[in-house]
Amino acid sequence: DVVLKTLPHHGPRRSSFASISGLDYVSGGIESLNQSVIQSTYDIRCLVDYLIEQRGVEKVGLTGLSLGGYTTALMAGLEGRLQFVMPVVPIISIPDAMMEWKPLDRALLHIMRKFDVSMRDLRNTMAFHSPLTRAPLLPPERLMIIAGMGDRMASPRHAEALQAHWGHCALHWFEGSHVL
Repeated sequence: DVVLKTLPHHGPRRSSFASISGLDYVSGGIESLNQSVIQSTYDIRCLVDYLIEQRGVEKVGLTGLSLGGYTTALMAGLEGRLQFVMPVVPIISIPDAMMEWKPLDRALLHIMRKFDVSMRDLRNTMAFHSPLTRAPLLPPERLMIIAGMGDRMASPRHAEALQAHWGHCALHWFEGSHVL
């Protein structure tokens, strides 16, 4: 059985004012972004609770793509009941990913100048939800990363850093970029 989880501000959870699904996840400022990540992890933990405690599901695994990959990777350090965790094209730092992706880099630089914050400030403010902040609660053999060799949004360095953090778990490269 597969359950598809929609992240906050995506699909039917987006506001009627958002022109692009998911835009409000990152466009509402740092506090809003942090709250969106917290809401995402809360939603997943509630879903795992429901599946295990109310539906009697014995094995639950988690995968997600892009921002879902970020959330999936984060959950490896928060939820020990998962049987496997497999992020697809994950990032390890939202500010770094924004800085690496054109044209978001210009928007981020403008925001940094306007509010007099550095890249270090942004990393520190969002560090609590980086997948690199916590050790995984699963052994490396129950972790796997799928990454695109030509990905310019979740560049290969994100997948490689996550793999090293996770004890050199399996890492599968596909020929392609951010879209499977």
